[in-house]
Amino acid sequence: MIAAGVFATACLWLVALIGDWGTEGSPPIGGGSYNLDRLVYSALILLLAGSSSFCSLVVGLARQDRALSRRAFVFSGIAMVAFLASYSTFGHNLS
Repeated sequence: MIAAGVFATACLWLVALIGDWGTEGSPPIGGGSYNLDRLVYSALILLLAGSSSFCSLVVGLARQDRALSRRAFVFSGIAMVAFLASYSTFGHNLS
């Protein structure tokens, strides 16, 4: 349950950063005449969701205890849904 709380906190923090794009108070990442904040924040949230899904899937496959394995698979499914939702929402920023 601690991992789910850390995952949710990190996702909410990154989504809050993504929601702050384009405001006057947020400095651009990259400097100069180009702005990399959309690319960087989108890549970070996709990396977080994808890696947490993959790691929890590996943990689920490696555990011998059935209950712990099932929890890891459930968390992997939740993280995969988060990955797909974030990709459909922020994937256009990667190009």
